[in-house]
Amino acid sequence: MPSPFDGLTAIGVDGTSCRKGRTYLTVVVDHERHRVIRAHDGYGKDVFGLFFKALTPRQRASIRVVTGDGARWIDSCVAEHCPNAQRVLDGFHIVSWMTGALDKVGKRLWNQAGREHDEETTRRMRGVKYAVLKNPDPLTDKRNEAFDALRNTDPKGQLYPAPGGSRNSSGPCSGTPSTGHAAN
Repeated sequence: MPSPFDGLTAIGVDGTSCRKGRTYLTVVVDHERHRVIRAHDGYGKDVFGLFFKALTPRQRASIRVVTGDGARWIDSCVAEHCPNAQRVLDGFHIVSWMTGALDKVGKRLWNQAGREHDEETTRRMRGVKYAVLKNPDPLTDKRNEAFDALRNTDPKGQLYPAPGGSRNSSGPCSGTPSTGHAAN
């Protein structure tokens, strides 16, 4: 009987909690077959390491992509057990972090414009988040204006790159969150 670990090429990992953070679970999914292949109580490097220890050297070597959130324990475990695998941040967390940053900047700018009675800035800030979340090609005049408003508030380009830069991940896991909505 074949092992569920045979032929793994792209996996996702996430630690999640329930009961208000009292119970933790680490889940590993097979992106190619769209199924959970391991779930274990707890989270962190030691728990994820148990997954890799259950694999043969050949099974570990077949893994080319590991998706997950930005947890350092994922990075260190992948580096130790699958050094040739590409580490990819999952789309759910990237969008979550980006929209959180946009909300923070937008709230600050909106409040500042209100204090200064700057109607032009408040008008330009409308639709910035929408423009960022949409596919960049083709950009309408309104979306270009929204990007300009955002760039004017972030002159060093730290928050978001200019339009035309890729906002979408590519590869075998593009658009696929690793294991869902986790509380990390």
